[in-house]
Amino acid sequence: MSLLQVLNESNIFDPSQGLLWAPPMDWKETPDSHVFEIDLPGFKKEDVKLQIHEGSIVCISAERKEDAGEGEKGGKWRWHCRERWGGGGNFYRQFRVPPNGTADEMKASMRDGVLVLVIPKINDEVNVKGKEERKKMEIEISETQPSKGLGRFLCCKA
Repeated sequence: MSLLQVLNESNIFDPSQGLLWAPPMDWKETPDSHVFEIDLPGFKKEDVKLQIHEGSIVCISAERKEDAGEGEKGGKWRWHCRERWGGGGNFYRQFRVPPNGTADEMKASMRDGVLVLVIPKINDEVNVKGKEERKKMEIEISETQPSKGLGRFLCCKA
């Protein structure tokens, strides 16, 4: 196989084509908390693993199995173009909890493929040191807000 054929069959500049993919994340600070929103399209709550390492490092990971290439009626098929991240592989994202936040009281919810982490702020006088421990967090499914659908991807309205 020539180099041109290899380059034509895969997009080497696409980060989702690698073995490990880091999903996009937004971070905003409110008066009482830090809010992190991570896009995880196609993942279910059960697929996502959320842990806290050393008391201050949030680790988010999941594994997705590659589509076997079999149709509904057992027929074989192959991909010609696959631009949306939806193939097999893993993702991993980690970040340190802000110095004025406490991971012990973090809340996690997931709706429409968006994982939302809310980390409450602590009093500046309290200094939380990292611990040599790992903590598994549960993700709740948020039913309080209506689905945003594709509207969350629009940045302006004409």
